[in-house]
Amino acid sequence: MSTFWKLHLVFWSVVMLFNGIVQMAVAGFALEVAVLGLITGVSGCAVTWGFREYVRKHRWEDREPRHLVLPLLGGVIVTAMLWSALAIGIGGIAYQIISGVPYPFSIPNFLINWVNTGLVTMIWSLFYFGFVLFKKYQRAEIERWKLQATAREAELNLLKSQINPHFLFNALNNIRALILEDPMKARKMLTNLSDIFRYSINYTKNQKVSLESELEIVQNYFELASIQYENKLRYHIEVDPRLNNYQIPPMLIQLLVENAIKHGIARLPEGGEVEVRASQKEGKLLIEVLNSGSLFQKTKTTEPSTGMGLANIRERLQLLYDSRASLGLREDAGKVVAEVFIPL
Repeated sequence: MSTFWKLHLVFWSVVMLFNGIVQMAVAGFALEVAVLGLITGVSGCAVTWGFREYVRKHRWEDREPRHLVLPLLGGVIVTAMLWSALAIGIGGIAYQIISGVPYPFSIPNFLINWVNTGLVTMIWSLFYFGFVLFKKYQRAEIERWKLQATAREAELNLLKSQINPHFLFNALNNIRALILEDPMKARKMLTNLSDIFRYSINYTKNQKVSLESELEIVQNYFELASIQYENKLRYHIEVDPRLNNYQIPPMLIQLLVENAIKHGIARLPEGGEVEVRASQKEGKLLIEVLNSGSLFQKTKTTEPSTGMGLANIRERLQLLYDSRASLGLREDAGKVVAEVFIPL
């Protein structure tokens, strides 16, 4: 049974119950009066259903509310008149059969009945069109959210499609620098790159991955970077195992680590350390990537930068979590700290 019919039957059940209670209170119980009230309620239910079918056939539901006032008023008047005629006609016959006396019909009686049925029809119409407008608004909201979700998904797919080329671009530049200097090391880097790339492709198909899966990529990336930087790069991963199943955007930590190495460790002649931490703080997952160096260091680097790492992360966090997630950079005790807060 549709929502309309459920509400329609509830409305007319309430009307008939209220009418019966009033009649009982005024004149006591009489079978012929009870049957007349029942016929009146059933005919009202049928007539307003017919009014609804007329409204749907002529697409009144698509009109602006301000353009419905006059048609609705006319429809209520005609429907109420038809209802009164039907209720008095059929009810009068039943009244005479049960009581043995003719129904006391008169023009004033009909007019009073018409006014009463008109009021009930108007109330029904207001409920019906209120329900219709609510459903239209609800459908419009659903469509709006669907369009937003589609747009967000398209943006996310675009951003995720940028990750692997961005990663590949930097890795190949590193390998290029080593080909003449140390061919064996360059070959090993290519092997590691192949493993990481194959692994990352599988996970960038998803909007989110487990923290544990992301850390596997990070570990492999550290091993790849260690071939190039040797003793200049020291790294440490400190994550509570209980957080392993929490979901995060894929390649998020890897991009932060890549940024920390390229803009931190690579600029320091003596190298430095990169730490990856994950903890729970104030109902959110806190991911921290710390690297030796300063936010304001001016040391030049020969490594090219696409400038998309942190911007990519911020855009994906905004699309996935709105303002509930954030990425911030700060400096603390000679280290640059990248902090990501993600709602659990």
